[in-house]
Amino acid sequence: MSLIVFGDFNQLPPVGDRYIFQPNSNNVYADFYGNPLWELLSNRNNATERRSEFAMFLKNLAKGVLNDSEIKLFKDRKVDAKSAIPR
Repeated sequence: MSLIVFGDFNQLPPVGDRYIFQPNSNNVYADFYGNPLWELLSNRNNATERRSEFAMFLKNLAKGVLNDSEIKLFKDRKVDAKSAIPR
């Protein structure tokens, strides 16, 4: 069976809760239930997304680790006038 799961793993954690893929540390009997299903999934990335310079830029921007060429890419995409924004 194939299962596709996607989402933004850079988002903030749930308020007052845990991520769905994290084990429940509040339950002392959780180890007896077996491993969480998330551990059984394999992670696959789209090959075109991995090669994309802009996608890597967005990942580094989310982490706050832009290099000089990525900062230049960001500055080159600056829009100065409202009329230049496509509608």
